This record gives sequence, structure tokens and C-alpha cells, in this order.
Amino acid sequence: RAATPLGGGPEDSPWATLWVIAALVISMTTLQWLANPRHLSWWYHVLGGLISVALWLLGSAALQVYIGWLLREGSLYGAIVAPIAIMLWVFVTSLAVMLGMAFTAARVHRRELRKREREGTATTRREKNS
Repeated sequence: RAATPLGGGPEDSPWATLWVIAALVISMTTLQWLANPRHLSWWYHVLGGLISVALWLLGSAALQVYIGWLLREGSLYGAIVAPIAIMLWVFVTSLAVMLGMAFTAARVHRRELRKREREGTATTRREKNS
């Protein structure tokens, strides 16, 4: 039985993979929603959660390919490949989470700038009409 990157075999339904990815997106979105000090809608963080999960899956797959290549080629590291791989995976995970949160923060900042511009434009119009 050949395993897929998300742990299922070829006879498993694609719905199983979809459920796993949906659970990851929900978890990442909830993490970002809880970590944000501003009270925004949970749905506002979904895009950042999607970006985090996509980056995390891509980074984990790339790390898996790199570690596989490193072990096939025979490395000088020998027995310490496992701790190094774990540290790199934690780095990839934290980087994906931070980039998703940064995307959400940029969206919030842009939204607030637009809101201020609209309020400033409305104030300027009121001053001109007086």
C-alpha cells in the first residue's frame, strides 16, 4: 500500500484528504482569530488561515523531499539528521503561521486606512458645504 503525503492510501477517498485540509484550515483560522487582540469576525481570518495551511503543506513537502535526498546521498550529519529535521520542520511551521498572520494584519491595516480615508472625505465635504 503506497502512502500519500497526508497519510492515506490510494484506495482512500479524496474526501478524507479534503476533511483533513478543512480541519487544518479551521484550526489555523481559529488560532489566528484567538491571537488577534482586535475583535474581528472569525471569517475575516479564513484567508490568512488558508495561506498558512498552503505554505505549511508546501514547506513540509519540500522539507520531506530535501531530507529524503539528504539521506539517500549519504550525509556527513549521520545520526543528527532527525533533530535537525525536526528543528527545520518547526521553523517551517512557525514561518507559515507568521506569514498567514501577517497577511491578515495587512488586510486589517488596509481596511482601517480605507475607513479613515472615507471618514476624512466625508468630513472634508461637510466642511466645504458649511
